Amino acid sequence: MLTRSALPPRSNRVVTIGIVATCAIATAVATKIALTPSARQEPTIARPAAKPATSAIIPITTPQPIVVHAPPPPPPKEALVELPPPPPRATTPVIRAACVTSDPETQSHASCTWDSGFPAISADGSTIAAAYIPVDNGRGHPGLSIRFIDATTGKRVKDMLVLSPHEYVDRTAGEEAERKHQALQQKVDRRAASAQRLLDEGAYRSLVRLGSRGTASELVQAAGLEAEYDMDAARIIDLASNTVLWQRRFAVGELFPNRELDGERCQPIGVGDVALSWDPQTRTVLAEVAFAHGPEFCGESKHDYVQRVRG
Repeated sequence: MLTRSALPPRSNRVVTIGIVATCAIATAVATKIALTPSARQEPTIARPAAKPATSAIIPITTPQPIVVHAPPPPPPKEALVELPPPPPRATTPVIRAACVTSDPETQSHASCTWDSGFPAISADGSTIAAAYIPVDNGRGHPGLSIRFIDATTGKRVKDMLVLSPHEYVDRTAGEEAERKHQALQQKVDRRAASAQRLLDEGAYRSLVRLGSRGTASELVQAAGLEAEYDMDAARIIDLASNTVLWQRRFAVGELFPNRELDGERCQPIGVGDVALSWDPQTRTVLAEVAFAHGPEFCGESKHDYVQRVRG
């Protein structure tokens, strides 16, 4: 019979049970930790991207190419031509008596080349004064007459002679010629003063000259107008409105229906030149037409045509 002292001590059994319990608890804790998800390993859930609002879409257009034309290169310096300014225009007519009796090719007075202010119209617009220089074929002597023309009818109302080519005396032909020339100059002075007095009393003002067919250019512009010449025809154009104010053809056959071309008499055969002038206040056109005469060496004659243009 065994006694109590022969049994194993109780403390060893208790230790064994504690060890087993501890292992079970550790195993349970480890299992819980393994099954608990970590915050760092949280899976990322893919979400569909949100569609942008259509109102926020800004269309982008493709830029168009810009074409830049480079200016043409400037012309070489030797090709640039500076045109001289036009000569000053007179506002009133003036007769220079000393210039009338001098040879146009040997005039010693610089003022003889200044603008004389002709043609001109009176202050009341009733009369036009035109300077007529006759053509002296063969001799080439100077001459001058002042013609006064009715601005309404175009008829000549007065003709004041200042110098006739037949009166001219060449002062270089000797002492006697010098004496005759001085006497002629005094006569010309008196005639010129008489005509000038009539011009001053009528307060004549210069017309706007629009060139002539014989000028270097067949297109003349002045005072907002443009004059065109073509053979025996001419016209005036208002540049502001691009309208024709006046035009006319100077047909020799219509203007001189009774001419005799078969005889030896000198008759108008064609238009030599046309010069136009204009008065802005009265809208009056003056056409100074030079007709060439024939058959041969017959010179020319000058005729004046006046017309009022309606506004």
